[in-house]
Amino acid sequence: MDCSQGLNNMRTDKQLDNLKRGKRFQSDDKATKDSGRRGGIASGESKRKQKTMKEMLDYLLEKEVVNKSTGEKVTSLEAMMSAIVRKAISGHVESCKFVRSTIGQDPITKIQEIDPVEIIDDTGKADKKTK
Repeated sequence: MDCSQGLNNMRTDKQLDNLKRGKRFQSDDKATKDSGRRGGIASGESKRKQKTMKEMLDYLLEKEVVNKSTGEKVTSLEAMMSAIVRKAISGHVESCKFVRSTIGQDPITKIQEIDPVEIIDDTGKADKKTK
């Protein structure tokens, strides 16, 4: 028995039918085409809305507000960062972690920078890389 004949005998008719090209993946149904078109239009609207929300958030973060305690004008982003730093100073652990990771002092990052991993491939050549 030939090896190729053995493999062909293992396939069922249903499996062989799945490999044939044909119209079964194409739809001439008008309702299906209309549904796909409406889905594409809705997707485009959703993407435009998300972009608009991002632009609005950028605008609001750049907007100037008056600091209640000092009376000076700062951006919303500066006010938020000041509030987070004040919470961190008061001992709020999550705020401390946020500040630490934002300024690049995360312990995991530091370990990766200090102690690179040595990877040795099958040929015996060594290559120093960080994770």
